[in-house]
Parts: sequence; structure tokens; C-alpha cells
Amino acid sequence: MPRDSLSLSPGLQPLLLTQQVVSVSRLLSLPNIRVALDSGLAEATQHLVRPSAVIHGFTAQARAIAEAFERSNRNREHLEPHAATLGSWGWTIPVWGHLDLPALLATEGNQATADEYFIDSYHERDGAIFNSMVRELEQSASLRRWWPLMRQCLGAHQAGEYLIAVPALLTAFEGYLFHGAPVPGVTTRATRLTAEKRTALEPGIERLAWVSLDAFVAELWRQQRFDGDRPSIINRHWILHGRDALTWGEPDSLRLLQAITTLAMLLD
Repeated sequence: MPRDSLSLSPGLQPLLLTQQVVSVSRLLSLPNIRVALDSGLAEATQHLVRPSAVIHGFTAQARAIAEAFERSNRNREHLEPHAATLGSWGWTIPVWGHLDLPALLATEGNQATADEYFIDSYHERDGAIFNSMVRELEQSASLRRWWPLMRQCLGAHQAGEYLIAVPALLTAFEGYLFHGAPVPGVTTRATRLTAEKRTALEPGIERLAWVSLDAFVAELWRQQRFDGDRPSIINRHWILHGRDALTWGEPDSLRLLQAITTLAMLLD
């Protein structure tokens, strides 16, 4: 889809302003964040003439901010239905997006507007987010086994050869997904794996990502008769068994690349 043909609805346009916001809550919700803050502040102010009051006041403020973000992290449970909706449309939680993005997309639009938003985001500013995603994938330790395949998939994607990229990305995604199984090589049902990952976690950012992956995998692995209607998004069985129409495009390739990037965030 040419970028010039994209026209976001007024409700979605402000989302582009937040597409590269780093999630501060991910950092501040780490268990040891207050220790790091205290240590860093003490070191930074050790040469002050009377640092004690500054350290006390600033550290207390930093701790309050960290605790607020931790509470926010725990309260992300209300976003899970929206993350599931986004996943059912074929998009997992992006590592670069604002945490409220699923709710905004789910309430403002539908699958078509979600496709529109993500395609535009990956083209924005000469592909800055796409290029950042490629770097994240290249540097992922857990993805290293699949990197030779991923490199060629990315080359096909960037060349617009989506009929090559999509089946190959499906292979990489499935292998990488089961790499995160409790007993790799034993668990064989993708939907069971993602459901178990989702339910084993407390409410928070990590579970929100697994909620979107669980819904995405449910659609990707959905059993649908080959003589029936075509699935609403890419379907593993239709594609790998050669039953689907060969019309996969940029959105389908990006869905899989984004899902693999979400997995990398969770597995590294």
C-alpha cells in the first residue's frame, strides 16, 4: 500500500506523536529501580557542600514516581481486552508504542484502521521505527538461531517480495515461539503455550504483551475449513498447506515482524 494513500482518522492522528515514546513504566517498574535511583543520586551529589537535604528530597520524589509507575503497571489489567482485540486483528503489542495504544486503536477503529496506523508508523520519518525494529531483532540473543532466516526475510520484505517473506516469517515465528516453551520440543500446541504464558503472569506489561500474542496466535492457528471462507487475517494452515490466495502484502509481513519483535522483548 503506497504511503501517500494513507489517511488516518482524526482520532488516530495524535497517536503518531507517541509512537517513539520509550515506556518509562517498564524501567521504573523493575524490582531494583529504587536501589539504582538511590545509588545514582548519592554518587551524583556526593561533592555538594550540604548534599543531605538534596539527596533526601530528590530520592523521596524519585521513589514516589517509581511507586506510582509500579501501581500503574499493576493496573494495566483493564487494557487486556483491548490488547486481545488488537491481537485478533493481527497486531501484537509493539515495543515502541505507548501502553495505552491498544485501547486507543480498539476504541477508535477496526482492523482496517489498525493496519493503516501500523503501516504508516513503520514508514514515518524514512522508516525510523522499522529500522529500529530491525536493530532490535539483530541484537536479540534469543533470536540468534533464526537470524540467518530472519536476515533473508527482512531482505525480501524490504524488496516488496511479500509472497516470499510471509511463509518464511511464519516458519521463524513458530520456531521462535516454541523456543519459549517450558520444555522446548515437547509442547506442540501454540495456543496452549501462549495461554499458559498469559495466565501464569500477574497483571502488568509482560502479561499485556502475552495477551496480545495469545489472541494473535489464536487467529494465526485457527482451524478453518479450506472449502470455506478465507480467514480474516493470515492463517498458518492455509498458508503452509498451500491453500491460501497468494495476495499477502506489506501488512501481513509486518504483522509477523512485529510479533517476532514482541517475542524478543519477552524472551531476551
